[in-house]
Amino acid sequence: MFLLDIERRGITVCLELSSKNIVTSYSNNSFFSQISIWNTTSFSLIKSSVYNFAISYLFEFSNSYLITGLNNGKIVIWNLLNLTVFKEFSEKHINRVTSIIVLKYGRFTSSSSLDKTIRIWDIVQHISCIVYSNYINTLLDLEDGLFASGFDDKTIKVWFKSNFSLVRTINQISEVRSLIKLNETDLIVALKNMEVKTLDLLTWSEKKAIKFNSQVTSVIVFFESKYLGVGLYDGSLEIFETLNFNHFLTIKNDTRPINSIQYLSNLNSISICSEGSFYECNLLSLSSYF
Repeated sequence: MFLLDIERRGITVCLELSSKNIVTSYSNNSFFSQISIWNTTSFSLIKSSVYNFAISYLFEFSNSYLITGLNNGKIVIWNLLNLTVFKEFSEKHINRVTSIIVLKYGRFTSSSSLDKTIRIWDIVQHISCIVYSNYINTLLDLEDGLFASGFDDKTIKVWFKSNFSLVRTINQISEVRSLIKLNETDLIVALKNMEVKTLDLLTWSEKKAIKFNSQVTSVIVFFESKYLGVGLYDGSLEIFETLNFNHFLTIKNDTRPINSIQYLSNLNSISICSEGSFYECNLLSLSSYF
């Protein structure tokens, strides 16, 4: 019933917080978002606020602050305690924000966008901008002073956090949609051209790969990284064991392309966001499968 209550309010973006509460945002046009925080222990709505632009990405900066990336490229910081806007940056991307990560011990954040730039921010101001020639789909903190980005030019690029200079480029066979650090030695790479694989983080060589019959759009790991979830363009959610990539389960409740998936541990559910005129998310309970 709680999952249905959340769905009735509408979801276009979803995030589980470190407190295990969840944040949802709902947008039905470019100039509206309703952002809500839900208590997953008492199964109740904590707080809702309305904002005048559609939100495309949610990121928890700390226990006190939430960063939102907008469809129009803007970055906005929210106070999580009362769900009010703390900071709106005057500098912005000029297209939809696709990813946000923390850099440099939590002092800085980095955002990527469909405007082909990576921007660096601190909590007060915009710091720097890296301009590139192709769409940037994802960012990943690699620790050890490095972060990575996945591009539509079929590359993974690794950058220094200290000065944001390029360290190396790893060529791939297709556009890079998602990057996930599985453990200290393995990186999961989702490629648009129907493939998910692991790379060795020391040598950057391929270790394992899974082929699909549809384009890969999003990946997650869950249950203490024991399982890998893969969202596909044909609307399927495929689940594998990460130990050996053995196939575990196929779930297909919709024919619309999956845009993103998110695991919600306290609800033992996966948020599946599908493409339409605006993204629409449904919550899939895993209780009957695990």
